Amino acid sequence: MGRFEALLGQKEGITLDFKEVLPEPKKVAQSVAAFYNSCGGKIIVGVDDNRKPVGLKEPQETEHRFVQIIRNWCKLDKEPGIEFVKYKDKDFLIIHCPKGKDTPYFVRGEHNPRVRIGSSNMPANKEEIARLYREGSSKSQDIYPVENATLDDLDLDKIKDYIELIGCTKRTAIRDLGELVKLNLIAQKGPVTGRGRYYVLKVTKGDKR
Repeated sequence: MGRFEALLGQKEGITLDFKEVLPEPKKVAQSVAAFYNSCGGKIIVGVDDNRKPVGLKEPQETEHRFVQIIRNWCKLDKEPGIEFVKYKDKDFLIIHCPKGKDTPYFVRGEHNPRVRIGSSNMPANKEEIARLYREGSSKSQDIYPVENATLDDLDLDKIKDYIELIGCTKRTAIRDLGELVKLNLIAQKGPVTGRGRYYVLKVTKGDKR
């Protein structure tokens, strides 16, 4: 119990977060993703903002809810470790979030990855995003999709430049693209990348290409 008491004696910071109960799913996911994108850390559930150990009435149910939230709101290469702790006849959870190896990690519905700044989970700035991609892989950032982007994120000026380059009218290009989508011959390949949205040709069973 000495280790748990030592944690209670610390203040919230870049590697430690206290929760009296699990908050709404998005906030839980933001905390986990921020730890994975930063130095890793622990979330202790059952401790209030004043570091008072109030405990959990249903620790097993809390653990089950946490697992469901993470699977629905985050894409992680390795799930957090969950530790059940008994302290002064009260139940607590310690959620161990490692530093991620395949950064950046995103929360569903958010365009920017989050990082841990002090005791807050903040959207990463451009420099931090670039660092996360460098740390996560040796591949160029341009090949990665921008999570949760939509067609509204397309750079229409770039599309116009490309259309002019290949000698195709804008009307024809848009018409052809729309027809191919309707025919289910091309599909959006994930979201937009750093340079634009990828579309891929769907190869049918009879196509030998």
